[in-house]
Amino acid sequence: MSILTSLIRKPINYVEHRIADAKEHIREEIAEKVSQVIVYAALGILMFFFTLFVSIGLAVLFNVWLETAVWGYFIVGGIYLLLFGILFLIRKKDYLARKARQYADYFVKGIYRA
Repeated sequence: MSILTSLIRKPINYVEHRIADAKEHIREEIAEKVSQVIVYAALGILMFFFTLFVSIGLAVLFNVWLETAVWGYFIVGGIYLLLFGILFLIRKKDYLARKARQYADYFVKGIYRA
């Protein structure tokens, strides 16, 4: 190999090496994000089932207390409707956004500490 070819090849090798490093870094970040999405999806599904079964249990409890077959379900539905209405009314308030952001920051920082 001549000196001129060697001088030309060194920068090319450096650039190829940097591109390979960048690709590997991107692959690692994508894998990390995908794993986070999988964990969050699993947590969301588990929270959904928890809420579902607690709601059904609460409705059945109201049914037993009221000695009826359906009013407990309407009461639990009304509780959810009330919560929805409250959140709908305060959705544009800065307070709710700040609290949600603080909770999200706390949650994310807790994940990165582990």
